[in-house]
Amino acid sequence: MTASISGAAGSPTSLTFTETSTGRAPTLPHFLYLPLGSTNGIAAYSIDQSTGMLTNVLTTGLGVGNNPWGAAIVPSGPFLYVTNRNSNTVSGYTINSSTGDLTVLPGSPWSTSGGTPQYAMVNPAGTLLYVADVYGGPETFGINQSTGALTSYGAGGGSAFSLSLSPSGNFLFVSDFLDSYLIVSGVQTLGGFSGTTGNAVDPTGRFLYATDFYGNAIHGFTIDPSTGILTPMPALAWPTGNNPWQIAMHPSGKFLYVVNGSVWGYNIDSGTGALTPITGSPWPGGDTYIQIEPTGTYLYGFYNSYESLTVSTINPTTGALTLIQSTSLFWFQPQTFTFY
Repeated sequence: MTASISGAAGSPTSLTFTETSTGRAPTLPHFLYLPLGSTNGIAAYSIDQSTGMLTNVLTTGLGVGNNPWGAAIVPSGPFLYVTNRNSNTVSGYTINSSTGDLTVLPGSPWSTSGGTPQYAMVNPAGTLLYVADVYGGPETFGINQSTGALTSYGAGGGSAFSLSLSPSGNFLFVSDFLDSYLIVSGVQTLGGFSGTTGNAVDPTGRFLYATDFYGNAIHGFTIDPSTGILTPMPALAWPTGNNPWQIAMHPSGKFLYVVNGSVWGYNIDSGTGALTPITGSPWPGGDTYIQIEPTGTYLYGFYNSYESLTVSTINPTTGALTLIQSTSLFWFQPQTFTFY
């Protein structure tokens, strides 16, 4: 894996690197890790390998900063990283693969260059951690493969609310809610949104979808595979319910889901990327965050307003959801979660 970072001061950082595929089939994760927001903790849930249902196995405040928000995993470590929104830091842990227990990494926490870090993600090679700094833009950290220690390469400037990455690893896409921009880091800045809080790329790397929070819509774009430049799809936008928050892409690339108090589902045309509503949509399942585990069998989400974590099955043919579990979180006010 090779990486280069460039970009003028105060502008989005340009990231270029090459990934290699492992060729392994996806498997159901064993644990879900959930930063606990207002209680300054982290919870771990085991995932039943037959049903996908969750059982709490750990709740800890060990090494956590103020208002933990984002979470990302390096499976090869295995390492867990959690952003602390009010501390402007990232906490790091090793994961016990058998029990899910966490041990604080030496040197943790690490300071962010920008302010108010939120969502986080790791590149497929597990060598780079991306953090969305609300004040400072997307920030990149190098990950020491032996120790898990982080080295900041700096923030790109501007503002970042959430992030996604092209499957090739060549392009970082940034939702900038404060300025209502969708940014291809170091390449392109697009307006035309009334606040954008989330975006997702399809598995082929040809299509990108982004929320329009106050416009109550999803915007669709085609991606130039050589440059990362985004071109609006002819339909431009598809309606959602009020204030769409985050997007989850099905691993098959057949379905797209958006959360805003309910979960709205869409079929994706494999040729054009155009969206059509899935029959029966919307369904219960969350209000601010959803994520699909790698096999595409289960969608996990939570209701921040009701403080509950949910599990839904996904019909592999139709994309329809069936809610199978809702677990109380006792006023922990989480925002994101991740799988291991």
